[in-house]
Amino acid sequence: MTRADLSLYLVLISAAGLVMLAAMGVLTVATGYTALLLAPAFVLGVLADTRLFSRFSDQRFRQLTMLLMCGVALGVLLV
Repeated sequence: MTRADLSLYLVLISAAGLVMLAAMGVLTVATGYTALLLAPAFVLGVLADTRLFSRFSDQRFRQLTMLLMCGVALGVLLV
């Protein structure tokens, strides 16, 4: 239940963010192309999550999530 709620929250916040960016005129054609380019990776990530989530305990899933978030944060800091 919590996972579904978080997923719904993420979708709603993302949609609201897109509406706000569009209203401010920040979204461009180049941004749209970038979004289309990244969309398959997003879909693959969601599909992998759907298949792998049931195989992990809650504790192991949290550990994996924290590891991935630390990796992303480190990547952002280094770039």
